[in-house]
Amino acid sequence: MDITENKRVIHNLNFMLRELDDIIFNMRVGGITEGLDDLEERRKLLAEKIDELIVNAMKEWQLEGASITAKLSSISDELVQAEKDIDQIEDTAKNVTKVIGLIDDILVIVAKIAILV
Repeated sequence: MDITENKRVIHNLNFMLRELDDIIFNMRVGGITEGLDDLEERRKLLAEKIDELIVNAMKEWQLEGASITAKLSSISDELVQAEKDIDQIEDTAKNVTKVIGLIDDILVIVAKIAILV
């Protein structure tokens, strides 16, 4: 699941958890005890599962962040080499094309980061 989808799922589950809290509260206020213990247990399980999803989503995001950092580092190294090659006038056209491609790669990564934030 991508980050946006993870956030949407967690948001929806938290909304349902609040709804369940309202139901439990209304049952208590109304003096309804039948099934209340079961609902409270289910509420506890749902909250635990939401917490697990949040932890898993954070791990996913961290892994994605590490991957992005590694890609940017690699592109940076290639840019430095392309700059050296251009300075030495070795296949300038080829290296300029390479730099353009690397910048395009960076723009794609930055667009993904913008979605994450």
